[in-house]
This record gives sequence, structure tokens and C-alpha cells, in this order.
Amino acid sequence: MAATAAAAHWGPKGVPMAEIKTQPTGASVEVYVASRANAQQPADCGELMALMQRVTGESSELWGPSIVGYGRYRYTYESGRSGEMALVGFAFAEWGTR
Repeated sequence: MAATAAAAHWGPKGVPMAEIKTQPTGASVEVYVASRANAQQPADCGELMALMQRVTGESSELWGPSIVGYGRYRYTYESGRSGEMALVGFAFAEWGTR
């Protein structure tokens, strides 16, 4: 219990809150896309990535293990918990696995 509490953020009522897992990783977006893409996806991703960069004016970042994101926004819930997330982004769908 103590290890969990030590790793948590404390909420406004003294209740431990979990760490936010979806954060920028610093990993290469190009390597991620190349490792995930099928034959058609590199061209599709290239067009989508160019569009998102043009619209946001931001470079791509890998958020967590699977979100290609552009820009950032900060949010705060009524509870006081806050975080940061990509303004826009995409992830690969797992077609054929469900």
C-alpha cells in the first residue's frame, strides 16, 4: 500500500490519484509508424501527418506507446486534477483482431 501511495498524486480531498500514463515519450514517430504500418498505411499516414502538422503548426510527438500527437493542451477537472494531452492525434486501429 505504501508503494502505491508514494507513486500517486494526491487529490484535493487527500485521496491518492494514479499517474497519468499517456505522456510524450520522446520516441521516434517515424520508427513507430514504420513498425506498425501495412502496405497502404505509410502513404496514408504521410498525408495525415502532413495535414495535422499544417493545421496545428506543431511537430509530431509519440504520446504513450501508440498515439501520434500534434500540439498540446492543458486541462483541469472540477476535482482539481489536471494534465496535458495532444491537441490532435491518431493511432493505428487493430483491424482483424476483434
